[in-house]
Amino acid sequence: MDLEAIRKEFLQQVFDETHYEPVAEKLAIYAKACGEQAPQFTDPAHPDFQAAPTFPSSLHAGRRLPEDFPKLPGLGMDGGKAVTNHAPIRAGQPLIGRSHIEDVYAKSGRSGTMTFIVLRMNLYNAAEELLATADPDDLRDPEQAVKLATRAVELAPEAGKAWQSLAVGQYRAGDWEESITTLAGAMKLRSGGDSYDW
Repeated sequence: MDLEAIRKEFLQQVFDETHYEPVAEKLAIYAKACGEQAPQFTDPAHPDFQAAPTFPSSLHAGRRLPEDFPKLPGLGMDGGKAVTNHAPIRAGQPLIGRSHIEDVYAKSGRSGTMTFIVLRMNLYNAAEELLATADPDDLRDPEQAVKLATRAVELAPEAGKAWQSLAVGQYRAGDWEESITTLAGAMKLRSGGDSYDW
C-alpha cells in the first residue's frame, strides 16, 4: 500500500457536506450526559446558552470516507477526539459540516503495522464563519453497538458492564437522555461504579 500516494490524492479534500440545526433541548441533554454542570451549557434559558465544548465531536457526516478511498486492511477503531472551538454554537443556528481526511500515516510496533486515518470536520455557520474543528465519530457504528449491547443485557441482566456498554452505545447514538438513565442503573449494579463511569 502506497501511503504517500493516498496522502497526495485524498488529504484536505472535502468529501462530505452535511447540514445540522442544533435544538436547545438536545444540546442541554448532551451537556448533562457529558457531566457538564455550567448553566450556559445545561439551561436553555441562560442568556449565554450554547453547545458544550465537545458537542462537535458527536456529529456524524453523511459519508465515513471518500467514495473512492481504498480499502485498508484491518478494523477501524476510534483513537480519540480533538475539538477546537472558534466561536459558540447556538441552538437554532444552522451548521454546515465539511469533512476531509486530515492525515493518513502508519506506525509499527511489536504487534505489527497499523494505519491511522485522521478524519476532520470543520463546522461553519450560514455566514461561512468557522465555528469549530472536530474529529467526528464516523468510524463507529453506534446503532449496531446499541443492538449488540441490548442483546448482552438481555442475556445477562445483572451484569453491570453490559449495561455500561449499552449506556455508551446510547450516548454515541445520540440518545443522551436514555444513556444517563442506563448508566445510573449500571452503576447501581456495579456497587456505585468506578472511574470508567465518569
